[in-house]
Amino acid sequence: MINTEVRNPFSKIRTEQMGDSAWKYFVEPSRNYIGEKPLIFEGSRGSGKTMFFICNSWKEKFEESKSQGLNLEQFIQKCRHIGFYYKVDGRFVKSLDKKNVEESTWTGIFNTYFNIVIAKKIIEFINLLIDQGFFRSQELTNALTNISLRIKKIRATSIEELEQQFNEVLIEIERYTNNTNEIQPVGLNAGTIIEELLLSIKRNPILKNTTFHVFVDEYEVLNRNHQIELNTLLKQSDSNIVYDFGVITRGIQTFETGSGQELRPKDDFSLLNTDKFGYYESDDYNRLLSEICKKRLKEELDSYSSDYDRKFLDITFYLKNYGKRYEESLFTKSSELSTIKERVKQEVKRHSRIYNYGKDEIDSIYDELVNCTPIQLRMHLALLLRKNQYSIPAKELVDRKIKNTSQYKEWIHNTETALIFLLCHELKVEKKYHGFQVYSALSSGVIRSFLELAEYAFDYAFSNSKTPFSFNSPREFTIDEQTKAVYFVSNFKVKEIDSYEPSGLHLKRFTIALGRIFSALQTNSNSTLGEVEQNHFETKVNELKREKNEAAVLLKHAIRHKILEEVEPTKTKSDEIIEFTDYHLNHIYCPAFRISHLRKRKIPIAPSDLVKMFCGNHKELEDVVNKLSKTTEDDLPNLFTSSK
Repeated sequence: MINTEVRNPFSKIRTEQMGDSAWKYFVEPSRNYIGEKPLIFEGSRGSGKTMFFICNSWKEKFEESKSQGLNLEQFIQKCRHIGFYYKVDGRFVKSLDKKNVEESTWTGIFNTYFNIVIAKKIIEFINLLIDQGFFRSQELTNALTNISLRIKKIRATSIEELEQQFNEVLIEIERYTNNTNEIQPVGLNAGTIIEELLLSIKRNPILKNTTFHVFVDEYEVLNRNHQIELNTLLKQSDSNIVYDFGVITRGIQTFETGSGQELRPKDDFSLLNTDKFGYYESDDYNRLLSEICKKRLKEELDSYSSDYDRKFLDITFYLKNYGKRYEESLFTKSSELSTIKERVKQEVKRHSRIYNYGKDEIDSIYDELVNCTPIQLRMHLALLLRKNQYSIPAKELVDRKIKNTSQYKEWIHNTETALIFLLCHELKVEKKYHGFQVYSALSSGVIRSFLELAEYAFDYAFSNSKTPFSFNSPREFTIDEQTKAVYFVSNFKVKEIDSYEPSGLHLKRFTIALGRIFSALQTNSNSTLGEVEQNHFETKVNELKREKNEAAVLLKHAIRHKILEEVEPTKTKSDEIIEFTDYHLNHIYCPAFRISHLRKRKIPIAPSDLVKMFCGNHKELEDVVNKLSKTTEDDLPNLFTSSK
């Protein structure tokens, strides 16, 4: 049966869009993170935290097992870890903020609420066990009694009665948070009801080897006191009950626990941090992307036919790489090349005045330097422009070109990408983006960004008027289809920054300013390419806090939203030890600014200038952008000198 409906296998980006079938699209990371040690999954929006925890919860795991022909008993025997997913309700957390009530009271109410919402999810699992005949409601008699006592209700004689009592308490909490003149709800310790229920059902032989997990997603929404309460539960995790957190980057306010101890990485929990510098370059990340794509492609291909070439399951088939120097053929056709050749001629003449070349030498030097590819031609101009200790006479440059010396090869290797971007700017040629590795790099380790790139690549392929793509007869995507997708997503990502909370408008203004600076540096026609592809910066982060705390807060938010990627700070010795930190612009923004995403060179930005980029008025911002956009003669700007 042929499916005539055009469907994009990458149209479902968010877990919420997948309904009860999220497990169909989920791929476990190469390492098993769900174990007897708690996990903190820290990452920016779109890094897969929600998908990870939902698809490791019992509901999704059971649905997946049923698709494989397993019954409940087989599922429990196979799945040693049973998880319950909870997404923090931000509206509820914000409602616990009335000034006429002590904070300890609000904390107790939060604990009650947390206990009950998780308990209701556990009861759903218990009801399934009862329905399937693996558990008897009488086994919960003691637990029902104890829980009713805790919430100050008459002893529940059934699970149904307990659920009704839970609903009553939740209504009491809602009334009180809206009007503190109402009767104050009961306050509990964190996790007590959860523990009562889970330890009761674990006594059943079928569950004796099970470890229960409580997955708390969007942990960053909690206030400091709530985080302390849940940190305590994580600290107390054991082989019976484990607490795992999903948190946005920099969303942990404190590692403190209620016992006065602090959580310690490695000792108390495992850490999965997808924003870690260089994560996107890892084989694990690229394998994960490939497997995610394979599942989506298989579902679509299977709806067309059961007989198709296995290569169509490989995303690299569609995201074809057309070669490193695809633009070079476009450069060769440009009429603007004559302008570059004329500049080379003028520089050769300048060198002749310095080194006393004769007319015949000038002509032969010029002929040799322009008789080459456009990329080499532009490199020759950059080298001729050098006027510092790294300058090289035109005649020596020709000699090294003819002999193809190791230094000449090194020049080409080190400057090639920068030259391509420079030529694209000068010759008005669109920089092309193609290939799985490029898409992966642009995603900067954010799965959602990669899926969005793939989604629009498919959309442009579907809408190709000459050769529309179809899964009836899959084909490779053209270089233009892939490129259009990259520019669309990149520009969209820049535009959506102002929707980020809080301070989206400030963050968008900062991002555009930073992009303008890097663009100006990478497209400077007088650049000698001593410093190529500047797309990250370093600053004295401790001084930034002293300059203006608001700017330091905005920097933190830029990292939280993955606008910037923070690198572990290094220390430099001069008269004193000064701590510097590097910040890389998220690669997804680079195409919008027509700059290279490769990690090559950084520029220093003074804390006082960074303050103006984050918090300054329009004139202050423009002055900083103009100052940082200029290079010195040797392309090594000393941007730490800043007037306040």
